[in-house]
Amino acid sequence: MFKEEKIDLHEIKKTLKERNLVFSEEGIYIMPEGSSEDSDLLNEHAPDIYKFLKQNDIDSILVKKENYSFLALRDSTEILPYIIGIPFSVLANFLYDWIKNNFNDKSIIEFKFTKKKKNGEMYKIKFKGTSKELQKVLEQLGEI
Repeated sequence: MFKEEKIDLHEIKKTLKERNLVFSEEGIYIMPEGSSEDSDLLNEHAPDIYKFLKQNDIDSILVKKENYSFLALRDSTEILPYIIGIPFSVLANFLYDWIKNNFNDKSIIEFKFTKKKKNGEMYKIKFKGTSKELQKVLEQLGEI
């Protein structure tokens, strides 16, 4: 499954502002899965991806309120955090390596990221498929 939907960048900027962050197109933001008034719900893989990006000198921010918890109650599908920011082709190679090292070829993975079109509009891309299928998509995006 590969799905594309338009997103409102103002909503993302509002979410970041609530956490005392300012959106920059040069950064990567690993977004929370959900939020209440005083707490954020983070994806279970968010800290690992954040750490991996930092180790590879990629400017990234794990977006969270002071109070947060992790979402880990899932079925066998691996759901990766929602990532926004820099052109995805820059990020694709790093994620390809992380996925290759952490999941087998038959793991089912859901992944969400943003893509900025030539007209400046932002779109959320949703992918669900095997690890091997996602690796092929990431390879193609890394070549763009």
